[in-house]
Amino acid sequence: MNRKILLVLIIVFSLIGISFTIFLHPRLQFDTLTISEEEWNQIVQGREEGDLSLVYLKFNDYNLIIDEQNSKVYYSLIGTSSNKFSPFVSYKASSYGTQISILNDEITDDKIMNNHEFKVLVYNDTNYKTYGLYCTTFPMINVVYDDSLNEQEHNIPMSIHLFNNNANGINRVVKSDGILNKVAMEDGTYNYRFSLVMTTTGNNERENVISLLQMQPSNEYFLNLINVGQNNSPIRNNMRTPRAMNKIPFRISGDNMPDSNRKNEKNVELFINNEYIGLYSLGYDIDVRLRPKNK
Repeated sequence: MNRKILLVLIIVFSLIGISFTIFLHPRLQFDTLTISEEEWNQIVQGREEGDLSLVYLKFNDYNLIIDEQNSKVYYSLIGTSSNKFSPFVSYKASSYGTQISILNDEITDDKIMNNHEFKVLVYNDTNYKTYGLYCTTFPMINVVYDDSLNEQEHNIPMSIHLFNNNANGINRVVKSDGILNKVAMEDGTYNYRFSLVMTTTGNNERENVISLLQMQPSNEYFLNLINVGQNNSPIRNNMRTPRAMNKIPFRISGDNMPDSNRKNEKNVELFINNEYIGLYSLGYDIDVRLRPKNK
């Protein structure tokens, strides 16, 4: 092999190794990252709150949803996972020498059900940033589109990122492009309908018929808001919360109450551009029409 080519390859692999050393940290268990309140205060007092960010944060090798604007991250627990309460944590940061710590705490069913906020500290030698970590027992779907189209209500090009935490989930992560339509509610919230599309090898666009959450394959899905009553903080984690019929802000095919056990509906946590929106019913029935509140 030419010596110059060999030298270039050595330099390239060295740079790759350095980048992994700087930005990519090994998998560490959640429990080993916890620190006391005193240690937390020592770190914060010696640094300034700065412009740090996470490129990604993974629990058990699955990406969490990161809302950088509001400094929040969201974790959907896989019910059958043996270490769901103390997952392996890996992350990549945008800044040199960044470390991560968690305020001494533990994930429990009770804390999940009560929307407990876990405190996560990201820091380097000079700066720090605090994130709030929220956990859910529901699947999470993130709808992503251009922020400049936020005021638009119809035919919005978008993509979906669905994390399936169901015990019988085959594909944990499902992604697709699509077209989004909003239906405005009287209280200022929205219901949604979207069509999934894909681009063929000939650069032609066609329907993308896939199954979401083990429901019947379809390219047409809807998302209808579930009002769970008095608890409006993220994330809603149990369906035992009392919900009067008149608090359900929609009707589906004559039914008053969405049911996660129905074959054509599954409850999900909805995010728009990484920002938490609420608990919604995801369904595939193409005959279902979204209806404004109390109509």
